[in-house]
Amino acid sequence: MQLRKLALTFHQVAGITVGFLLLVIGISGSGLAFWQEIDYAITPEYQRVSSSSAISLDRVLAQAAKAHDSKEPLLGILVFKGNVHTPIYMTPQKQYRQVFVEPRSYQVVGSRIFQESLVGWLHTLHTQLFAGDFGFNAVGVIGLLLVVMSLTGLVLWPGWNAPSAGFSLRWQSPLPILSYDLHKVTGLFVFIFLLVQGLTGAALVFNQPFKKAAFWLSGISEPAPVVSRVVPGRQPLALDALMATANHVVSGVHLHGVIVSPMPEGAVQIFYEAEGAAGLHVEVSLDRYSGKVLRVEDARKPASGVALVLAWLEPLHFGTFGGSATQALYLVLGLAPGGLFLTGFYLWFNKLKKKLARQTAPQASS
Repeated sequence: MQLRKLALTFHQVAGITVGFLLLVIGISGSGLAFWQEIDYAITPEYQRVSSSSAISLDRVLAQAAKAHDSKEPLLGILVFKGNVHTPIYMTPQKQYRQVFVEPRSYQVVGSRIFQESLVGWLHTLHTQLFAGDFGFNAVGVIGLLLVVMSLTGLVLWPGWNAPSAGFSLRWQSPLPILSYDLHKVTGLFVFIFLLVQGLTGAALVFNQPFKKAAFWLSGISEPAPVVSRVVPGRQPLALDALMATANHVVSGVHLHGVIVSPMPEGAVQIFYEAEGAAGLHVEVSLDRYSGKVLRVEDARKPASGVALVLAWLEPLHFGTFGGSATQALYLVLGLAPGGLFLTGFYLWFNKLKKKLARQTAPQASS
């Protein structure tokens, strides 16, 4: 009984405190389930489809450099669906400038600040609540609270004592009773989803502490960071040469993106998406001066249990592991936190209103 009372207190306080933010995060997450399809529908002129596979990354960068402030540092290249190559630069305002390069003619067809686009707006809302680094960390904490709220909700589920009471939906009953039934049944059916979202969301926000904890708990040494060996007087190799080396050590994949570290000793990381394994990536890290392959991380063949968990964080959080079917499911399930907040808030407010009415009744009669 004491556990149930404690669970109820935490469930109510956490729900009232961060419930609205969970509604916002959930709805924006649903909007991002098909973000590339939405982005293409809004800006088709930026994302022309090409079946060509022989793309020169150096030519892409050369053309993009003519269309933006060359003082902005290059972060990498993202490859959209349809083989559209998009160099990304960091603006002085710490925003992402995307330059869209048509892959057949190597012509720049447009550019934009990602945060000013619809999908960028949704992404910033979902991951930062428009509050910068503070909002980003707050989203991680809310993810942890979602885990505990899910567990306490399971403790409070009335079906433990009477299964029929746990699944009943009294449609003809007054609104408070119907709200309670909708809250308990919805919470039960989306329990696993909410648990996964909270855990993976928090792990993605607090990624480095999560990695360190995972390796420590498993007893496995954490891999050392990959770095390039700086050679005085030697310029970094061209991206095409590095890409050719990386292509020789992977198979059954297509290019997803390239990350170029702004630090001289930083390695070049080339990301591939595995064919037939939606959301699973293969990462090849190379020495930018010698072209030596420093590390290959293939999510299809994880080196350890920790590597398996890390590889599945994003597919589980974004619902890409089952293609369009699971993305559509996530689009619907992402609305659940909002529904739970609205029904829970109504129940709390209705209870509070009755309590206040009882307290004021004696004063009114006197």
